[in-house]
Amino acid sequence: MVETVDSQKLAQTLNNLWEKFKRPGKLKVMVQVNTSGEDNKSGCTIDMVSHLTSFIRDKCPCLQFAGLMTIGAIGYDPSKGPNPDFLTLVKVREELCETLGIKLEDVELSMGMSSDYEHAISLGSTNVRVGSTIFGSRASSGQTDTNNTIPVSDGNITDSSLHHSINNTNNASSSDRQCQTENDEQEATTSTNMSPQQGSDSASSDITDSMNDLQVK
Repeated sequence: MVETVDSQKLAQTLNNLWEKFKRPGKLKVMVQVNTSGEDNKSGCTIDMVSHLTSFIRDKCPCLQFAGLMTIGAIGYDPSKGPNPDFLTLVKVREELCETLGIKLEDVELSMGMSSDYEHAISLGSTNVRVGSTIFGSRASSGQTDTNNTIPVSDGNITDSSLHHSINNTNNASSSDRQCQTENDEQEATTSTNMSPQQGSDSASSDITDSMNDLQVK
């Protein structure tokens, strides 16, 4: 699953790549929403969520819209009350489902990372990103990553690496889509309903073998 789709261009690129590599089924994606309104955060604006979701569902036959994701303001103290960014995403989902006629249970919510996943779950998150807890922190920006392959966890291509691959494919500048520190958490996505990942081991091997051209050089 790719959780960081924030534009039609990215959605179309993912759709084209999935079709090019003739992968079975559809690639699940989430629309990333900038709920905090911070300039240094990726994600589409709240008023564009419905439009982008409709584009994915109607114009990208190789993609399956799975839900919404937000990072939210870093360092929020839950003792001050419910995280407003998480509450916003819950509201955005309700409005999206009403507008497009989608069942609420068919739209997952990815919010919460290693430091606040319990709080996020209490507010309705169905997916949490706890990569730093499981694997430790990745090398900071500017340090060389000696692993040239796309990291795969439970059969999912990690978002940050796929973003690099898309940028290389489009000959885009690496500065166009820099990985934010908080996005390191997206190395692993865990469903809070604890449902088993179907065929995770075989999927990991299959995707790695079939998408060698997407390796980060």
